[in-house]
Amino acid sequence: MPFTHFWIMQLLTPQSDRAPVRIEGSSDAERYRNTLNRWKAASESQITALEAADWDAFGEAMTYKDEVLVAWGREGIEVATLEKAADAATRGEWAALVEAIGELDAKAADIIQRVMAELRGSLRQFEFERRVMRSYQSLPEQVTPSYHDKKY
Repeated sequence: MPFTHFWIMQLLTPQSDRAPVRIEGSSDAERYRNTLNRWKAASESQITALEAADWDAFGEAMTYKDEVLVAWGREGIEVATLEKAADAATRGEWAALVEAIGELDAKAADIIQRVMAELRGSLRQFEFERRVMRSYQSLPEQVTPSYHDKKY
């Protein structure tokens, strides 16, 4: 076996307890289409999880995307070569899938931006309340007159 860097082997190893994702298909073109379909399904799962604020499901969808990416990497297929060999209808189908995935990813990014903005707002409010409580707790039990109060 040729020498392979440790980090490359980590990339090619699935990170979940599930069996490695296998890309089905009798031809390279079919495997590419199946990969795009799986990626699209994972993106749809991400959006569903984000809308439901189900962070476990969101994490699973992200892990699945990683596993699909690893499986595609194991295939060793050159997309540029595939596109040159494919007919116009097939290229159009692939382009439609890629466009749909792009739209789903943009929607997911928008949802994530909104969640992050809400989280930042909540953290600011929490920090303000914490400062108020800290200043309240730092007051002495009995407020004693100051030097100026005693003087007059």
